[in-house]
Amino acid sequence: MKKIIIIGLWALFPGLSLVAQNTEEQSVLQDKVHEWKVSGQLGLQAGGAIPIPMSALSGDDGAVHAQVKVYPRLAARVGKRLSDHWWAYVGLNYASSGITAKARVKNQRIKEIDRGSGELMVKYFTGVSHVEMAFAYAEFPVYAEYSISSRNKLIMGLYGAYKVGGKFETTAVKGFTSDKPDNVHAEVRPSDNIRSNFSVDLRSWDFGVLLGYEFAVFSRLNAGLHLNFSPFDVFKAEVDYFDYTMHPLRGAIMVSYDLFRR
Repeated sequence: MKKIIIIGLWALFPGLSLVAQNTEEQSVLQDKVHEWKVSGQLGLQAGGAIPIPMSALSGDDGAVHAQVKVYPRLAARVGKRLSDHWWAYVGLNYASSGITAKARVKNQRIKEIDRGSGELMVKYFTGVSHVEMAFAYAEFPVYAEYSISSRNKLIMGLYGAYKVGGKFETTAVKGFTSDKPDNVHAEVRPSDNIRSNFSVDLRSWDFGVLLGYEFAVFSRLNAGLHLNFSPFDVFKAEVDYFDYTMHPLRGAIMVSYDLFRR
């Protein structure tokens, strides 16, 4: 009798496991019957702007020391189902990012106020420089989501962003300045550094590419990673202080919860 019970339980467990798996899959796939959804998103974001070419801030020894700041990210999105595998989304994000870095530079243009005349001069600096940047954007993403399985989804699209706040400062810490490249005009010491503020030269708008991945934790709850990159310089077109361009790059880890579905 015991053997019969054991054999029966052994035969029953795979069946229960299969039922549980099917129930879980149905729960994850449940939102396919909905045509619309409104989601709230919360997460963490980090990033800033990177120079292109990357070697522009590395100097001869390739020494760059950067500290990336992490900020909270708030977002919302509206989605429309296009097919069994495709969804289309429009969203609104508040995105902040920032970096502080120390690098060796060569012939970097800097702004300097002449102590005698008070006029703004552009000079060249070679040596150790500190860079501090911070950006805050109201971001408007438009993207498509493709389900490669019941839980795994790929994201691709575009975004536009309006600058709510921004800061970009460089500080010549140690080295020398000159009126022409590769010349030595004056020594710069840590006790008498030169700070240049380029914040007023930042563009008000940003446009770029959005890529990402999301995982369906439950029917209404998703977790994912979004990556934004812009092919446009953070500075206005008329700004020519640098021999390189700075491009926004930021990533976010977030959770998304469907507040409304229909």
